[in-house]
Amino acid sequence: MAAETENYGFPKPGEDDFYDIGVFNLAMDKADEAIKAAEEKADSHYGDSNVHITGEEREKWDSSLPKTGDSKDNTVTFNSGDAISPTGWADVGLISSGEEHKGLWRKVSLIAKNMRYLWKMCGTNDISKLGDGTLTGAVSKLNTDILKANEVKYYNVPQPPTNSIFVSFSHWVFNITKIGRVVTITTNFAAHMKAVPLTADSDAELLILPKEYRPYALYKIFTYVTQDGFMTLVNIGGDGRIGIHNMAKEINGWLCRWTVTYIARE
Repeated sequence: MAAETENYGFPKPGEDDFYDIGVFNLAMDKADEAIKAAEEKADSHYGDSNVHITGEEREKWDSSLPKTGDSKDNTVTFNSGDAISPTGWADVGLISSGEEHKGLWRKVSLIAKNMRYLWKMCGTNDISKLGDGTLTGAVSKLNTDILKANEVKYYNVPQPPTNSIFVSFSHWVFNITKIGRVVTITTNFAAHMKAVPLTADSDAELLILPKEYRPYALYKIFTYVTQDGFMTLVNIGGDGRIGIHNMAKEINGWLCRWTVTYIARE
């Protein structure tokens, strides 16, 4: 019996060989040994975490994230474009589906840089009280103010009714021009004005100006000498009240021929 199996060397009796129980037992022992070795190798194979894949494949596998995983501890290496004090604006490409994380985070870093630059350009002045406090509101308010600065208004004051002080008006011209917030009042009227006792608050009320023509300051006071030589004291209050004090002298003639300019409240 010279023949054996190719892989495990089991004895293969020839046609002319007599049955030998020893040969049979030897074959069974070898079969048992081969099967046991195969089982142990299989157990060892399944328990080995490094088999089936190369080192490069395992590194890629270990760094991958399942769809249901938590990426809180993951890190991404990318070329950041962010800066604490940016000096210019950066173009950012469209964010598209299927991009790599490093590309997405590159775009996010450029967006952060642009936001820092925009904030820097806004400055640090408080604009909460300018318009509605937003950039749009502030620009709108500034544009409106510019338009108002060039706006021209004209108001021809009607002759007021006579009273216990101003007995009659024989001539009346009282014109108000407003350019932006600059108000100019021009007067030319004659009246019969009774003497007003000389006290601090005894000026005679002539009229009340409309709100938009009232002075910015609390009041504006000036003196005026009439055509007949009478000294008067004119008071234009922030409430729009125009009072005239004739220094306790009765006047019957040209009372006012003066022009005054001031800044309006609005």
